[in-house]
Amino acid sequence: ELEGTPVGSAVQYPDETKLPGAIPPKITDLAQQWTRNDTTVFDRVMSIQRHLTDPAVYHYSTTVSYAPTMQGLSDFLLTDKRGFCQQFASAMAVMLRSLHIPARVAMGYASGTQITNNTWSVKTTDLHAWVEVPFQSYGWLPFEPTPGKTNPAMATYMSSPSSGTNCEASTGKCSRGGANKKHGGSRAGTTVQRREFATGNLNNRPVSPGTSFSAPRKVPLGEAVAWLAVAAALVLAGIPLVHWFRRRRKLHDAAREPRALILATYDVFSERAADLGFGRGLGETPLEYRRRVEATELLVDGQLERLTGTVVRAAYASRAPNNDDAMDAAADADQVIRDLRRSTPLGRRLFGIYRRD
Repeated sequence: ELEGTPVGSAVQYPDETKLPGAIPPKITDLAQQWTRNDTTVFDRVMSIQRHLTDPAVYHYSTTVSYAPTMQGLSDFLLTDKRGFCQQFASAMAVMLRSLHIPARVAMGYASGTQITNNTWSVKTTDLHAWVEVPFQSYGWLPFEPTPGKTNPAMATYMSSPSSGTNCEASTGKCSRGGANKKHGGSRAGTTVQRREFATGNLNNRPVSPGTSFSAPRKVPLGEAVAWLAVAAALVLAGIPLVHWFRRRRKLHDAAREPRALILATYDVFSERAADLGFGRGLGETPLEYRRRVEATELLVDGQLERLTGTVVRAAYASRAPNNDDAMDAAADADQVIRDLRRSTPLGRRLFGIYRRD
């Protein structure tokens, strides 16, 4: 029963109970005024949500602009009373913390628009912010302070079939046995299935009853650095694989026709040579490129000359090349790369792996 459930303490959640600077007394006074008749933490949370979602007082608008300061928050709460999810979520979190209730602003995406039974369209305009409060044995539970918005995850604890109590998530109004009343009075018996809610995610997953409640683990700096190093290593290891698969795909797509395969082989050869610092210049013909590379005297057996001749004939000759010509071109290209690699310093070879094509 949430009404009898305490929330996490400031010791468990020092960051989620810390106020962002000096709070204007009027904000604290307003939070106390809205919750003066409440006897439980859940009642106080619901009262603040109910007041912020009251359409007669507060209005949703995306055309407002407030300074990211306590004065800006005060202007929103006490004067203009118009804003979007960022203002409503920030206001609720600050007001709860002023009452010594841990709270955090969560960000993620709303459910979007349903296209088919199993398909939803979620756009950047569905980016949303809401508030979460940690109830012991239940975890972080979401609350929706923005007028006109709903959170599907709240359905599990905004109604209680066993007790006959139902609350509207958007207004905080509750009813028992058909009689409506505003939330904030005595309403024992509200139950909720124990669930965990992840920040930035409207989905939830059930956990076993009696699961102990603890603060999120703070990752030590050394461990975080180690994980970042592992992630960086995986990225670096993946780049050569991406190049390899892309080049293999180019050859595979051209494999059905010898002429196309020879030209694709030369394209891949040019990229591999560029990795070693011997790339073709912009507008440089195959013959000009061959002469420039041969001038380095790094090649000895004439494979580049044969490869260049095969490529020129495949590109311009009327006689169509055959499969043997394509195989010879691939063998010559591989041998030229081996000769160039033997004469290329290790640092240059490593740098070439990660060059941008």
